[in-house]
Amino acid sequence: MTNQQRFNYFFPGEQPGVVSVYYVKRTVEESVREHETRDPYDLARRMGIEVEEFPFRKIKGLIFRIAGRVVIVLNENLPDWLKRLIVAHEVGHRVLSPADRGYFFWAEHTFFEPRIEYEANRFAVELLTFGEEPEPGEPLEHYAARVGVPLETLLRYKRSG
Repeated sequence: MTNQQRFNYFFPGEQPGVVSVYYVKRTVEESVREHETRDPYDLARRMGIEVEEFPFRKIKGLIFRIAGRVVIVLNENLPDWLKRLIVAHEVGHRVLSPADRGYFFWAEHTFFEPRIEYEANRFAVELLTFGEEPEPGEPLEHYAARVGVPLETLLRYKRSG
């Protein structure tokens, strides 16, 4: 599928120029099938992406390519659940923007959400929830905790379809 084609799958209410929910879900499914894992760290490793840590002050994580290497660098001071979410987010950048449109990072304070960040966030949520549905009667808060996604993030990015 070309980059232009990926913008042609929309649900009602989605805007042209934004990668559709369908495309992101399909990309997650293909990534999980191809690499036989939904664990973000394992997926990154199988894709040839190195994951390292650094004591950033405000940056939570970033991904960049240098000298033929693709590297995700995480803030070593973050809790493990958040590192896992950020690895999934950064892998999303790599999968959804493979043309190396630059480097991407999560800063501590973000006042707006550019399209590429929205797409990577959606990818992260779809990856972390792939194959996991709430159990009958399970409160959404428990489901969110079980899959390792903050409830607010789950509600913003997870759509059925």
